[in-house]
Amino acid sequence: MLVEKGSIRGTARAMGVNKDTVASWLKRAGEHCEEVTDYLFRDLSETAVVD
Repeated sequence: MLVEKGSIRGTARAMGVNKDTVASWLKRAGEHCEEVTDYLFRDLSETAVVD
């Protein structure tokens, strides 16, 4: 959400929730992204990079 420059406080104001709630969801989303990345890159074979 692009509200008030995308800040946690601005998002909290726009959504009518506490800033700690927004921070908690942001942390949860980041952890999920890390898990998805780990899953997608698991057992990925490496190849040489050619310019």
